[in-house]
Amino acid sequence: MKSVRRVYKYLIASILGVLGFSSCECSKMYGPPVEYGVPHATYNLKFQLTDEDNKPLEGTQLRVNKFGRSILMHTPTENLKTDSKGKIDCSVEDFGTIPDNTFLVYYEDDNEQHAGAFKKDSVKVQGTQIEEGKGWNRGTYELKATLKLKKKD
Repeated sequence: MKSVRRVYKYLIASILGVLGFSSCECSKMYGPPVEYGVPHATYNLKFQLTDEDNKPLEGTQLRVNKFGRSILMHTPTENLKTDSKGKIDCSVEDFGTIPDNTFLVYYEDDNEQHAGAFKKDSVKVQGTQIEEGKGWNRGTYELKATLKLKKKD
C-alpha cells in the first residue's frame, strides 16, 4: 500500500511539474509573474523637412529612435519618406514602453535622395498622448517635428 501511495505521489508531482504549476509562485529572485504579451503603442508621425530656404525636400527618409533603438522597426521605409511637400504624415505601431515619451527624429547624410548635400541634423520630440490605452496597449501618441537642413560647405 505504501509503494502505491509513493508511486501516486511521484506521478502527481511529475504531472504538476510538467504543467508548470511550480512556476506560478512569485519569487524574490524573479519578481511577480508576467502576462503573455508585449507593451505597444501607436504613434502618429507628423514631420516637415525643408532646406534653409524653406523648400520642401521630397523623397527623403527620416529616422525616429529612443535609447538608440529605432521605434519603427516594423514600418516599411517608404512610409517614412517625405512627400512632394516635404511631409511625413502616417501612423505606426511599435513595441516597448516609452516612459518619458522623448524621441529623436533625425536625418543622416547617407540618405539616397540627397546623399552628401546636407549636414546631419536631429531634433528631440516630446510625444503627446492623444488616446489612453488599455492592458498592453499603451495608447496613441502624436509626434510632431520640423527639420530645416543646412547644406554642406
